[in-house]
Amino acid sequence: MLPTKLLGLSTIRVKLRIRSIHSRVVPSRKNKEVHEDADKVASIPEDDKLLEEIIAEDDNKSSADLQGPQYWRRQYNKSLKKARKGMDQKLQERFEYSLPKVESYNESHKLAPLQRLRVNPASSRLTLSQLISDRSLRQAIISYMNSSTPSAFQRRFWSLMTGYLSTIAKGDQGSGRSTAIAVSALALKRIRNRGPGINSLIVVKSTNMVLQYERMIKDILKALPGEHQWDNYEAVAQFQYRADDETELRQQSVLANTPEPHILVTTPQRMLDILSTRGMEFLKVNSLSAIFVDDFDSMVDGEDYLQTKKKTPVVQLLDYVVKLQDYRRQHNEPHPQIIFTVSNTCTNSLLEQVREGTEWFDWSKFAPLGTYDGDTDVPSRKGVPCNVAISSVFVDPYVGEKNQKKFKVKLYDMVPFEYGSNMSVWLDKLYRSMEGNDYLYRKNRNTKKAAMSQEVKSGSLEVLVSGFIKLAKKKDCNNLKDEKILMVYPDEVSDKQLKDILEKSKKRVRVFDDEVDSDFFVRSSGEEEAQILMINASSLTGLTFKGLKNVVLLGIDTIKNVQGLVNIAGRFRDDSGLILERLFPPFSESSSSSIQNRIYLLNSKLDFEDLERNFLERTLIKAGLVNQFSSVGVIEPDFDKESYEGKFTSDYGFSSHDES
Repeated sequence: MLPTKLLGLSTIRVKLRIRSIHSRVVPSRKNKEVHEDADKVASIPEDDKLLEEIIAEDDNKSSADLQGPQYWRRQYNKSLKKARKGMDQKLQERFEYSLPKVESYNESHKLAPLQRLRVNPASSRLTLSQLISDRSLRQAIISYMNSSTPSAFQRRFWSLMTGYLSTIAKGDQGSGRSTAIAVSALALKRIRNRGPGINSLIVVKSTNMVLQYERMIKDILKALPGEHQWDNYEAVAQFQYRADDETELRQQSVLANTPEPHILVTTPQRMLDILSTRGMEFLKVNSLSAIFVDDFDSMVDGEDYLQTKKKTPVVQLLDYVVKLQDYRRQHNEPHPQIIFTVSNTCTNSLLEQVREGTEWFDWSKFAPLGTYDGDTDVPSRKGVPCNVAISSVFVDPYVGEKNQKKFKVKLYDMVPFEYGSNMSVWLDKLYRSMEGNDYLYRKNRNTKKAAMSQEVKSGSLEVLVSGFIKLAKKKDCNNLKDEKILMVYPDEVSDKQLKDILEKSKKRVRVFDDEVDSDFFVRSSGEEEAQILMINASSLTGLTFKGLKNVVLLGIDTIKNVQGLVNIAGRFRDDSGLILERLFPPFSESSSSSIQNRIYLLNSKLDFEDLERNFLERTLIKAGLVNQFSSVGVIEPDFDKESYEGKFTSDYGFSSHDES
């Protein structure tokens, strides 16, 4: 008979040894389910049975058999082998049971982003039926677009949406980016596990853009087949923007009565207003399926993107809303899709800054759309359509001899820029001069404007308007006299002041109102109809003006940067509301397209120096070697070309202009 103390010690040792084996075979996991499975394996029924057999076997041994430690080593090794065999069998059964689940998970969730797509985004033969599964919605889209063929951008964009991917989508002006977002938001079904809440959030820059989305989405819903018509639009989409107190109160009342619309379209400022005053219990954005930001690059710094001292409203909003998805969600569904659209002038710095400086995206489910050039590269494609040209006009004021209280103006064409014909020349002009860069220009320009009194600014505006009045009388500018005009003015100019000056000159003019002026350039002109539609530069982003042919810019301050010029040139649209992709060829490729749309840039001779000239030259080059044309017929008389080019020559120790 085994002594009691020895029996107890033997039993403890065997148990400890088995537990040690368990700890090595079944590693600890964070996942609760794996913990439970490990516990099941650790508590194998054979363990206790094995110990009982050892004890029973020991009870049957005589004391004569206990002749030393060799016996116990043999017994221990036999027991250990038996325990391992039992555990290995259980682990193998558990593995075979779990393997199909693991394979299914990998197939569904661990694919490379582009492998998740249901269609080939590179195919030019994709149809709407392959991209939009809902038949009734597809019919409504065809009716709205008056076409069954999506644009090239829309094909690629909707292809990414089939794989539930996040993206920063780079697209040309007029490529149908806003329509692509609206359709994607309408088509995105809400997964039941997410629970109640707003399904898709669409963030846009301005009130005008919110109203344009409202019109677009309602037109699509109206085009649905009869049995799918919606009586309650507020359940499908709601629209929040800054306005007068009565309008904002009405918006909040609609949201209170229907708190979980499928889509919410808003501006960053308006949404931050509501979150700060009413809270997230009122604005149910804690369980979103998707967050769309249209023209994201227009809502951050045009050159530095996110690297600014102060966060812009859209960055503040995204930081808050994306974190909210983690803090408040009570389901296991993936993070929402994050989809940005940006202009074709964006560089890879935007991608790098978003990746390194934010926590917005799930990068395992991200695929960029478009080609992103380096900051100091020549763009791969043109940013301004080939059928658009610009005329730079100097307005030179002088005082008449007879009446010195009134001024008159002379007009001159600016000496056209010679862009050069090779990469080295373009790089010299864009990046290789310490005197010619955007930082120095902005600093100088801001200092100059800050030194101007209000009286001087008002006088400058009158000079530019006088120049426009005189230009419209030129023989080669009959289109400014006979056709409708979009007049763009700097943000700091008062629309009332500009309207008063134009009306004194007997011009029929009105300030842009999105609710009534979306078809301004296609509706017939009556005697009472205005000829000039006024809008400030910041409000232009994303707007569609079908039938627009002529744009007048009052001063260089209407163009903040390259993106600003590209945005202005992108407002020209045909009846489809789109711009053909062939009008954006490779950067260095010349185009045979005829000039159909014209931009007239008026600058006061008193307020335009070499830094402004150099900024304009670099902007026209980077926007795609923009076409130039003469509208006055008289070239400026006192331009020193040699001095100008010497001032902005390359600082690399040589000038590529001199290369043979």
